[in-house]
Amino acid sequence: MLSWQKSNLVTIAVPIGDTTIYTEARLAFRTDDSGNVGLAIHPLRKEPQLDFPYMGYKFSPEEKEQLLTTGNLGKTIEVTPKNGNAFSAYISIDPQTNEIVALRADRVNIPKEIKGVSLSDAQYKDLVEGKAVKVEGMTAKSGKSFNATLQVNAEKKGIEFIFDNNRGFKEHQQQTQQQGAPHKLCGLELSEKQREALDSGRTLYLKNMVDKEGKSFNAYVRMDKEQNRPRFYKWNPDKKQDAGKEKVVAVAEEHKTQVAVNNHGKTNEATKNVKEPLKTGQTQPTAAQKQKQDEKNNSVADVRSKKQETRFCESLYVAAAGLITICIRNISSLCTKVFICHNPKSQYNII
Repeated sequence: MLSWQKSNLVTIAVPIGDTTIYTEARLAFRTDDSGNVGLAIHPLRKEPQLDFPYMGYKFSPEEKEQLLTTGNLGKTIEVTPKNGNAFSAYISIDPQTNEIVALRADRVNIPKEIKGVSLSDAQYKDLVEGKAVKVEGMTAKSGKSFNATLQVNAEKKGIEFIFDNNRGFKEHQQQTQQQGAPHKLCGLELSEKQREALDSGRTLYLKNMVDKEGKSFNAYVRMDKEQNRPRFYKWNPDKKQDAGKEKVVAVAEEHKTQVAVNNHGKTNEATKNVKEPLKTGQTQPTAAQKQKQDEKNNSVADVRSKKQETRFCESLYVAAAGLITICIRNISSLCTKVFICHNPKSQYNII
């Protein structure tokens, strides 16, 4: 992303009213017309939207087939964005999201020599026009010679090296678009019962799935039949659906202690003194948590000892204050009597 490229697919949360939908998307940094940097979100689509005009350009049946087969249009076309400024562009399909991508032709630098091979005029012309060009005898960084087909790829923002053992775009799409519920969802293995529940339209509440950043999350999951992929929800998208039915819950084996302690309030003997939520797979206190607990226990003992010392000192203070008060009263009484006895002018008036 720091080189202005897209990230791989990541799970994102999209708040819609009181509901949060979890979906997958690629992220990238982009600048607007004012030069401000922002985050662009490229969501996953079921299939490329080739039946609709793209920036004013309508694809022919042959062009659709070309894009679906190779992922590249194989030529430049003129497109017109919302600002009305038309430009010539290379067109490709992002294999991860099925998004149609355009790359301005005037921003692509095509060298006449690639990997030690000088392109012929015909090869250079075809490459500039967006066609696939077979080039032989190129030299890799390791010094080995190799052959490949070169073509401008808009999604990669430059020249793509296509090898004979590469899977075609169409084959890639067919293999990545699995029919029905997956066997593994965000790191969580689904049982046959859970997959059948998803395929039948049931909503499952799955716990301790792991997103692309390695963070654990829980969500309601339901299959999107139209797009043939699971949808993630923060809240139950169809409460009536679950009425009277057993909710199928899956918890990863390594998360069971974590879920029991964090979510169900149960006690684990080894971690009963750990006040922090348990982390993924945790069944014992960490070294830092144990040290923190020992320090806390020592601190509590010190506080109790200090409280006892304080109470003892307070008792001594009260006792001493009482004795001093009694002494002062006795001395005062004695002095008064002495004063009366030695003052002949005084007649029962106590000064």
